Amino acid sequence: DGMNGGIGFYRDPSRSSIPSMYEHSSYLDAAGLYNQAEGKGYRLTRDEEKEPLLNFTDCFGDEIVLADGIDAPYVIIPLSYYQLSEFIYDEEAGLYERYQNSSPQIDEETGEALQVKNVILQFTDMWAISGDDAGRMAVSLVGSGSGKYITNGKAADITWKKDSQYSPTEFYSETGEDLTLNCGKTWIMIVGRGT
Repeated sequence: DGMNGGIGFYRDPSRSSIPSMYEHSSYLDAAGLYNQAEGKGYRLTRDEEKEPLLNFTDCFGDEIVLADGIDAPYVIIPLSYYQLSEFIYDEEAGLYERYQNSSPQIDEETGEALQVKNVILQFTDMWAISGDDAGRMAVSLVGSGSGKYITNGKAADITWKKDSQYSPTEFYSETGEDLTLNCGKTWIMIVGRGT
């Protein structure tokens, strides 16, 4: 339990006091997390023998251009009747700016709008949990499905696979090869099929 086990999570009192913001008031204190990991004897550096979970291009090389992809200067994802997520492409910066309900999503620490190089939409089954009065959703993450890879103003079809609850999600290009992403921040969004 990250919130109660002293692992470095905490709630921002200015946000947790507002009922509609409570669920979005949890933060992770990196120093606290490292202290806990060190105290438990966990490794603090990446195991070089393990393959990275995502494949990126060389940050100083050529970028991926989805020449056969569809134009995607504006991506809109309706998450519910009250929540709308959008990514708007800034051609000059070569980045997507994240919007929530038609307003830029602002990083509270920097005061700047969130921007990412890559967006992955992972389509899967979602359903309301029967009898849950808070409206929570169940999400099917083990299995396989379709998705979209969006970068540089274009979108292409992809597929994904996750063999078990504890295995990583793997992403593949239309041709079935491991998906390679442009170097940069990547937003992975799990979206209900048919959205």
